[in-house]
Amino acid sequence: MIANSSIIIMFFNGIVCFALPIGGYIWYKRKPEKYIGLFIAGALSFYVSQLIIRIPILQLVLPRMQWYVNLADKRGWLYPVGIALFLGGTAALFETGGRLITLNFLLKKKLSYRSGIIHGLGHGGFEAIMLVGINNLIYAVYGLQFNAGKNMPLIGIIPAEQQELLQNILIKTPTSEFLAAGVERVLTIILHVALSLLITIGIVKGKKLLYSIIVILAHTFVDASVVIAANYTNEVWILEGIVALYALIAAIVIITQKTSINDRIDIDDAVKAVDEGY
Repeated sequence: MIANSSIIIMFFNGIVCFALPIGGYIWYKRKPEKYIGLFIAGALSFYVSQLIIRIPILQLVLPRMQWYVNLADKRGWLYPVGIALFLGGTAALFETGGRLITLNFLLKKKLSYRSGIIHGLGHGGFEAIMLVGINNLIYAVYGLQFNAGKNMPLIGIIPAEQQELLQNILIKTPTSEFLAAGVERVLTIILHVALSLLITIGIVKGKKLLYSIIVILAHTFVDASVVIAANYTNEVWILEGIVALYALIAAIVIITQKTSINDRIDIDDAVKAVDEGY
């Protein structure tokens, strides 16, 4: 049997991964339809840079290259620092590139503090939905069916030969680890908002190279340090504590940078006049 508490947490994770970025976007602006392009641009910056380009390269191309195999070899003298820096660095490079393209070229005339926040919600939210949200909802439904004695095949979603493996994972995984996955997504969204905001500030101030370097280094450090730490502890909440510390720093950046650039986008003068009662 799959623990009912695990099923509940998986449902909760799935709902949160959808509701947090979308709800945050709607709550942040009274007229969310005016900002949908910014939100979608953030989602596209993750989708293209990671799911279309980087992850396929990591899965299909690099495993055929001996230098990468050596780098990922647990017996190698560089492990785990080498592979952690490589994975963290490439994630930072590709995602920062995606942010620069969507913010600098597609949205350059609409940049402000608010646009950085909304772009980050789209970027981090889409990552949460794709990596955790959809899977957790599917697994929760599957768990309910499995506990009810109904063998619900996930044809087209999970290969038949892997469904038994999935059952074992869902049965043996502690509820706390499912909860940790949801907590991590919330914390990661905060990090992504801060990174998108920093790129936005860099573009507006004409210092996009400097701010891009800062974002790449920060992103690399966060990802690499968590990967390295995971090689020395199995305590999931220690790892989440590290992520929480980074998210706290990101939240401070978000708050303190509110006055660093003018909030000059968004609604046209006519709409603004109506909003102000003229």
